[in-house]
Amino acid sequence: MAHNLARWTGRLGLGEQLVTTKTLRRRFLSLAGRLTHKARRLTLHLPQGWPWQNQFNSALAGLRALPLPS
Repeated sequence: MAHNLARWTGRLGLGEQLVTTKTLRRRFLSLAGRLTHKARRLTLHLPQGWPWQNQFNSALAGLRALPLPS
């Protein structure tokens, strides 16, 4: 199941044909970030100068834009 989730994340979020699980884990999943809660909103703080920041933001926007299954 984890393999399939990694494949779908790479395919739908990143728009790439083939992304290995190791690449996803190294670039996005093992990221040291801080999740804060203020005024009933959750905010994810990512490190400054992170090389894949734009790619992460576009992948997150792409995944959020997917329609919910009915």
